[in-house]
Amino acid sequence: MRNNNLDILKAISAFSVVCIHIKFPGKFGEYINIITALAVPIFFMITGYYYENMKKNGKVEKQIQKLIKLIIFTIIIYVIYGTMVRIFKKLDIKEYYLSIFNVKEMVKFILFNEFPTIGHLWYLPAILYTLLLAGFMTRKNNEKYLKYIVPILFIIYIVTGKYSKIIFGREFSYYYLRRSFIIEGNLYFYLGYFMKKYENRIKISLKITYLVSMILLIGT
Repeated sequence: MRNNNLDILKAISAFSVVCIHIKFPGKFGEYINIITALAVPIFFMITGYYYENMKKNGKVEKQIQKLIKLIIFTIIIYVIYGTMVRIFKKLDIKEYYLSIFNVKEMVKFILFNEFPTIGHLWYLPAILYTLLLAGFMTRKNNEKYLKYIVPILFIIYIVTGKYSKIIFGREFSYYYLRRSFIIEGNLYFYLGYFMKKYENRIKISLKITYLVSMILLIGT
């Protein structure tokens, strides 16, 4: 069953992703980046929220197949584009291929959903890997461990992210920690998953929702 509220939230999040890549200037741009950074986590959460329904309707496999085809297609398109640029600029094409198709980049792609030609499309392999792992983690014997894993992921996400300079005195790699399916993907996916699983037990008044939202917005 479709949820109109979530459809609206997806539309807002899609618009937010566009705003992230526009790069507004000055302080205004910095504030926009902070607020719109919520977009991708929301997409992970919505996918997690619908995961059980997708599984019951046999749509998870179809979604995985669609993502694999889309990732392969985009990689091919951007490699062709990169090749054409280098031909036009009379640069070494062999060197270009060696820089993207090597063991190091393959390991980064498999472990951290990062590939040189589609870095801006990192969400595609991230959600693919998250869905593949979810088939194992949501099994009856394994799901009990998620209640411990999700808080640990949240702590890692926070201490290596916004508070890394305070705690460690330096910033950690954005790509390998906070933009990977291992941390960000699984964290928000399972938050959405548990919201759906326990939504009948979650009873929060509208006033409290508005109050908490304002506190979080001011805090951000």
